[in-house]
Amino acid sequence: MSITKFVTLYSQALAWAGSVVLIGVIAADPRWLGQMPELVVLFLCGVWMRGMTIPLSKYSYLTQTALVGLLGSLLVGVPATALAIAASVVVADSVWQRKPLRVAWINLGREVIALVAAYGVYATVLHWLDMSIPELSIDLLPAFAGYVLAYFIFSRLLFYFSLIIRAKLEPGERMMIIRYEVIGYAATVLATTILVAAVVSWSIYAWVIVSLVVTFLGLLLKQMVEEAISAEELNKIHAMEAVITANISLEDSFRRIERLAHRLVDWGDFRIYRLHDGVMSLVHRSAQGRENRGEPSEDTRSLRQQVVATGETAVIDDVTRDKRVADAPLEVQSLVIVPLKFGDAVIGTLEIEHHKKNSYRRQDVLTITTFANQLATAVHITDLRRPLVETVERMTRQLASIAQTAETLKQAAAAVATSTGVIREGGPADFSLVHGDPLTDPTAIWRVWRVA
Repeated sequence: MSITKFVTLYSQALAWAGSVVLIGVIAADPRWLGQMPELVVLFLCGVWMRGMTIPLSKYSYLTQTALVGLLGSLLVGVPATALAIAASVVVADSVWQRKPLRVAWINLGREVIALVAAYGVYATVLHWLDMSIPELSIDLLPAFAGYVLAYFIFSRLLFYFSLIIRAKLEPGERMMIIRYEVIGYAATVLATTILVAAVVSWSIYAWVIVSLVVTFLGLLLKQMVEEAISAEELNKIHAMEAVITANISLEDSFRRIERLAHRLVDWGDFRIYRLHDGVMSLVHRSAQGRENRGEPSEDTRSLRQQVVATGETAVIDDVTRDKRVADAPLEVQSLVIVPLKFGDAVIGTLEIEHHKKNSYRRQDVLTITTFANQLATAVHITDLRRPLVETVERMTRQLASIAQTAETLKQAAAAVATSTGVIREGGPADFSLVHGDPLTDPTAIWRVWRVA
């Protein structure tokens, strides 16, 4: 069985198993029927927490769905919390994040399984402690610690399992993801503890005040985490400057920039076109991407010419609803065409396709634009280097020709010296009698050369 097929089966198993667990929980414990206000509040909080995601990499993201799961299960119960999380995941993923319903269904199954499995650990520890009706005290700490730890392990393991199997995460990305996952979950546990203590010990007015304070601190933490992640991505982008200034060929520059770009952005096809004498020609195409990639459609070529003419980036989130590209294959759902500009001159385009709709958000487009600027600079520097390289190559060929001529003259001089030595050894006594004395007869040297 291939890895792709295994991951597909794993995703389908998550979706179906989560749905079965959800139906079983709400059927076994009908308390949620009398908890409609709590259910609505948990649903709204779940949509908000799920919608305000923080991208960690092109494959992973950070949410605070666990806050709704922990808080709701401790205060309201698992059935109402599981139902609220399931509904909020479907709404937030399909409407807010504009993901396909199949992806939302898979995420629903994963969140429900993680919640129910972790609460099973919590109930088991309570059974060991003989606490059938738990009260807020220090005796509850072992069960609560086991609950939050199990929730983190189950939810993150189910989320990253397919990425680990497919080896999609590089070592640097894994360490960054672990770091921010721990920070985010620590904030979740702290907020859960504060809110549970406030609900159990204080009045409803105190709940509102504490909730507002926790919300403010959560938004502040979200902003800080987003800025920290952006700074790390910016460092990766700045690493391309060393590639641009390196003394390597243009094709090597394309490959290295592509490798760095693929750490931040995913694609089904990655193409670089260059404008020369009014004609666009393909100069680089990534080896990474979907299989059986053909030539771009006629509408895509027309859109490329429009981008070259206007110098403006073209972003299509849903090809099926955009009239500019009506003949694209089904494998192309998102398309970004960025002009390669040096100054005001357009010298080419960078084109990225993806098989999913709404794959590139505003931050992704800014990152792709940065790649395009780096590529344009690399092309321009290569054009500036070309006359110097050609001059050096021409001088190298001329020096090689001069060296070859000098070697020929050296060999001729060695042959003359050898002949002269042979003549001298053959008749030193009769040399002046036969050819004349070189000191008194100027034609003697000429006769020697003729004999040689």
